[in-house]
Amino acid sequence: MDMIPEKYKTRNQKTMPLVTETFDLKNVGAAPIIINSANYFLFGYPESEIPDDYFTNPETMYERQVGQFDRHFDLVEDNYVPYLMPWFGTGVLASGFGMNIISPPKMDPTTDPIEFVVKDPADIRKLKMPDPHKDGFMPKVLNQIKCFQNNSDIPINFTDNHGPLTTAVQILGYEKLFYWLHDYPTKMHYLMDLLSDAVIAWV
Repeated sequence: MDMIPEKYKTRNQKTMPLVTETFDLKNVGAAPIIINSANYFLFGYPESEIPDDYFTNPETMYERQVGQFDRHFDLVEDNYVPYLMPWFGTGVLASGFGMNIISPPKMDPTTDPIEFVVKDPADIRKLKMPDPHKDGFMPKVLNQIKCFQNNSDIPINFTDNHGPLTTAVQILGYEKLFYWLHDYPTKMHYLMDLLSDAVIAWV
């Protein structure tokens, strides 16, 4: 187990009441200061700082995120509370529906912006509820969560999870979404129900 929870324990004892009071609109004194320097995503970082196997080796993702927490607490005195993130881009749920994920070297995974799963209104009824243990990048998220649990007591976020509307954009594109809401309302209601059920089941 890493030592990060112990490292921020004293600071956290002060931070959590302050953050809680602020969100409950009870704090009338100084607001919490949170400087988020320990980011799980890769965008904006120099390539030299990004491991080649960040998305393929669960231990590497864990070690990089914990290393960022360690550095943060050495350098910054703030109210930041660390959490681990099984990060595989913003299209994990869409990948469960068959969307291709593009993984550029040392960059965050993203859904294919050209080749959509749903090309025709008839394709909507062909969509199947994804299996988190088999489909797309969903198993990668679950595997990463297990790695985090085996190595740390730091809180673990779920993943970057999109809702039904943005998942619809990812699997059929903006233009079709706008036109089909008008032209095929019954099919689009079916799609949004399916995506809503998928989000609930995934979470």
